[in-house]
Amino acid sequence: MIGDRLSQIFHAVFLALFAVVVLYILAGEQEPFLLLALTAVSFVAVMGIYQILGTKNITDQRLNAATAVILIAMAAVMAVTGWWLIPKLRTDLGMVYYSAMEIIEDGKVSDVFNEHNEITTITNMTNNEYFVVYPNNLPILFLMTCFYRIVCGFGISMDTDLGVYMAILLNLAVILCSVWLGSRVARRLLGNRAAFFFLVIACLFVPYYINVSRFYTDTMTLPFPVLSIYLYLRLKESKSRKRNLLAAGLGLCLAAGFLLKGSCLIVAVALLIYGILEVMRRKVGIKRFALLVLTAFLCFGGSVGGWNWYVRHASWIDMSREEALTFPMAHWVMMSMSGTGGYNRTDFDYTYSYPTKEEKSRADWERAREKIEGYGGLAGFLNFEFQKIAATWGDGKYTQQIHLTWNQKRTVIQDFTRTDGKYYGIFYNYTTVFVLTMYLFFLLSIGKGIRSKNSPRTLIHLCIFGALLFFAFWETKSRYLLNFTPVFFLCVLYGLEDSLPLQRGRHRMSGEYPNSKSQKLRSNKD
Repeated sequence: MIGDRLSQIFHAVFLALFAVVVLYILAGEQEPFLLLALTAVSFVAVMGIYQILGTKNITDQRLNAATAVILIAMAAVMAVTGWWLIPKLRTDLGMVYYSAMEIIEDGKVSDVFNEHNEITTITNMTNNEYFVVYPNNLPILFLMTCFYRIVCGFGISMDTDLGVYMAILLNLAVILCSVWLGSRVARRLLGNRAAFFFLVIACLFVPYYINVSRFYTDTMTLPFPVLSIYLYLRLKESKSRKRNLLAAGLGLCLAAGFLLKGSCLIVAVALLIYGILEVMRRKVGIKRFALLVLTAFLCFGGSVGGWNWYVRHASWIDMSREEALTFPMAHWVMMSMSGTGGYNRTDFDYTYSYPTKEEKSRADWERAREKIEGYGGLAGFLNFEFQKIAATWGDGKYTQQIHLTWNQKRTVIQDFTRTDGKYYGIFYNYTTVFVLTMYLFFLLSIGKGIRSKNSPRTLIHLCIFGALLFFAFWETKSRYLLNFTPVFFLCVLYGLEDSLPLQRGRHRMSGEYPNSKSQKLRSNKD
């Protein structure tokens, strides 16, 4: 069928593209052969462990017990590392935190320079002006304000380390929620064994522990991509009475994720494309599909539109200078066209200097064109793009290195995470080998898609491909990928499924015997 054929073509293109990305990552490393050797050992070890797990029957009861143990262990470690890594509240994180404090104390965000600007190091605009320039951070400000109204009600001051730690605990809960959701999605797709191994991967993923202290949109949006996939899978399996409710829930989930971090919209596009492929395969009726899309779209559009109306009329933020200050989308495209695609103060000052949003947009597109022409042709531009993508996707820390130095106190953790730390080499090699091993399983999974019919595997790959493409033409840092990591882990599980032979008399991933009662009932749970 044409849907299957299009899926196979997509996988062929994605495989070639991602293979080039991996090669560029290795080319940018100082010790590529050491990393390759360590990655090979890691790859074989993961395969071996998974093969051993294939001899075990992981029942629902065992999975639930393992889930509780692993999540409690992760929570304990994160609680300690979060306290040790209490951050200095600088730049965006600081603006959100101190502006929430201003709303609670004074009822609105300050529009005059004060001591908070010195602390955050953002001294070229007031807190109110910052949120007019970057209205995308208003949702996280609203969330933090609501949270701290509750916290302050218990007598905890935001001016103390304990006050900051409360947001770290909230972040901890959000991270663990995303891990639990990812495990549930793995169970629906591939069975109990996959769900258990998802938990193992997440438990060993160091960036969750070092980012728990940074309660910003990178981690606070972790649940939304994987929750959207979960709701979609539920929607596909549900009776007609529940479909519209699930579609509405999906639209609301996508809206919440999008408002907190625009890149969450990638999942919406992936779901739409996957749904169209399913219609082309005649697995879903076009009328039913159109109705569900319309329901989700109305909930999404209504939520986003309602939020935009609300902030323009809210008493806690003054948006009256929106036309003069708000940056156009072209700014982030333009900024991505040089260096490693990250924030650039020169580009910020350039956009900020124009008096209206329309003039900013025209100037940014012109500057983007000049940057692209500066690469001397298509070959030079593609080389720049792959180097930029490799810098983003090859950073296994999933955070900015400078953020790892912005802590209130020096502890043993900094001996690993700081470049001048005694054990930084161990930290760097572990995190880099982790992502390289993960990418090898990506390649296996994507390669399998070339020979397979359209399936949920395609949905996972569409999400990853969308992230790759989006951040090729948008401001990018490795931490911007953090909220997609549960989706990455699902792709790893598909790669494991494709690389291991069937177990004797068992489903490769299910953890149950074929045709057993529990296997038949599994799809009705969760």
